[in-house]
Amino acid sequence: IAVVVDEYGGTAGVVTLEDIVEELVGEVRDEHDDEAAENPDLVQTHTEDGRTAWDADGGCRVDTLRRKIGLDAPDGPYETVAGLVADLLARIPAPGDTAELPGWKLAVRQVGHHRAELVRIVRTGTPPAQMSVPAMAGKADGR
Repeated sequence: IAVVVDEYGGTAGVVTLEDIVEELVGEVRDEHDDEAAENPDLVQTHTEDGRTAWDADGGCRVDTLRRKIGLDAPDGPYETVAGLVADLLARIPAPGDTAELPGWKLAVRQVGHHRAELVRIVRTGTPPAQMSVPAMAGKADGR
């Protein structure tokens, strides 16, 4: 075990041998890993018209969506997809509600306990950050 300090000498965290091994070889399952890891909260699926979609549990973290599917969600007062949808709608979601982000549609499929429990996420187009600029008619100097 090692204690990690930041540039001001404050404690930033703890690194274990398991952390180091997982950085080298990938996820290592052991008796301390929780059952949630066996039941993924993000499942790839397809829409009726064949487009790739993801069904996300309401508790799925927004940073997981950013990392795994490239969802470009703004920073906000939420950590989960349920919180993101509620923030975008500015109210408690109902089944069938749809929230949109540039290049994405988030459709509420199930609601429970005043929050989205299942959200279908579909890419609706190329996100702005990934759009390519048309070539300049073959001229390198832009004229």
